[in-house]
Amino acid sequence: MDFHKGEKITIVLRGKIKPIHATFLAWMPSLEAEDQVYLLVECKGQQRRIHDMFIGKINGKTFNATA
Repeated sequence: MDFHKGEKITIVLRGKIKPIHATFLAWMPSLEAEDQVYLLVECKGQQRRIHDMFIGKINGKTFNATA
């Protein structure tokens, strides 16, 4: 999934219903495993990293780390 820095996105974590409204900052590679990434966002004035395995949907589309 390609996003531009500063783009507003909506994230729903796996197993959750309540969306997180955030601003996309970047995709960051994981240092632990080369096939995993973090989604770096700004939410409520704070920078947050969300591990790809916890992301269920982004902007209403099912998240797939290989897409």
